[in-house]
Amino acid sequence: MSNMWSQAKDNVFNLLVIGDKRNRAVRITDNILIVLIVVSTVIVIGDTFNSAPPQYRTFSTVAEPVITITFTVEYILRLWVANKDKGRLRFVFSPMAIVDLVAILPFYIGLIFPVSITALRVLRVLRLVRLLRIGRYTKALDVVTYVLKRKVGQLVASFAVIGLLLIVASTLMYVAEQGSLKDPFTNALSGLYWAMITITTVGYGDFVPVTIAGRIIAVFVALLGVGLVAVPTGIISSGFTEYATQSERGKTGRGSSRHPTSFATDDRIARLTLSSRARARVISRRQQAKFGTKASGAS
Repeated sequence: MSNMWSQAKDNVFNLLVIGDKRNRAVRITDNILIVLIVVSTVIVIGDTFNSAPPQYRTFSTVAEPVITITFTVEYILRLWVANKDKGRLRFVFSPMAIVDLVAILPFYIGLIFPVSITALRVLRVLRLVRLLRIGRYTKALDVVTYVLKRKVGQLVASFAVIGLLLIVASTLMYVAEQGSLKDPFTNALSGLYWAMITITTVGYGDFVPVTIAGRIIAVFVALLGVGLVAVPTGIISSGFTEYATQSERGKTGRGSSRHPTSFATDDRIARLTLSSRARARVISRRQQAKFGTKASGAS
């Protein structure tokens, strides 16, 4: 019985945590969960239409509990096998586990506690958090995560420069616009919104400099913004180019034949294999010590 329980736990761990795409059961499970996430998102959006037909209301009433219960079972199973990977406490406070919990809690809160219409709407909108779960089951989002991790240092540096420009532009505009009749820049940081809109070349027009100096500063900020906003885009684009090059080398055999995003899965498989071997060695040693003790007692 203990061996069957342990085997079942290993199967659930391989299915939900390791998620090796070469396993057919993993692919089927992931596809089912992706469909449920998409259907749940459609329900959240459809619930905002007051003119929805009665057939949709019936479908929504039936489908939402089924989807939530399915995600609840998945969360419980992940919590059950978490001690085979990072531990249950670390799992509960991990980002994806928090997303899982936030995705299912609104249903139970609205079911158990009496809430107002406004609070109920907020809880329903919170179900859109389930969209963040889809990254677990698709390789495409793994690619985005892989690229962002590789380029995180450069992205942080570029955003730091943009933040510095925002503060400088806001302060200069505050100084330049002092004394004008229509002065929306009441302090050194009140122009941050204007600076962001100008740097991103959106230009809503609700904050407009009226002095000559202010307009000159606005021109320079707009020109700098064109170049600075392109920097993060270029960094991310280069990351995708590097990824595509590595994948192409793997296909043609000129480099590593491994998919770049497969290493995380392989690491988990390796850790599981090592932990299984370690447990086997401990059991073997205990058995040897037990039999050795019996042999010495018999002699």
